[in-house]
Amino acid sequence: MKFNSPPETNDRIVKLGFSSDIEISDEIEFSPYQRGLREGVDIAVLFDETKANPTGADCAFLRYEAGAYVPGHVHMGYETVLVLQGDYIENGQTFTPGSFIVRAPEMFYTYLEDTQNLGVT
Repeated sequence: MKFNSPPETNDRIVKLGFSSDIEISDEIEFSPYQRGLREGVDIAVLFDETKANPTGADCAFLRYEAGAYVPGHVHMGYETVLVLQGDYIENGQTFTPGSFIVRAPEMFYTYLEDTQNLGVT
């Protein structure tokens, strides 16, 4: 893939006004997410328009167990992450609760989590 400028130059990271874990309702049901590919990751889908339209929007809670691993991949559209609990480590950078991350299209990502965390993406 060839870029005119590195995609990460278009990323935005905002630290929101909370710095401790945000609890979510026990009514939110998580299930394993892409086992065999995303080890130690659970998902609770809020909505998913990508089944009808591959470029459609989706939103979900993702829970990463300590030691979770997601292999490198590229998102063709923007991706947003709001860290709600724990430390979220992406491409070697650590984000804490209250971190709101907007990743530019075509950015390469990999995750290796040292601690359990929860975010909405």
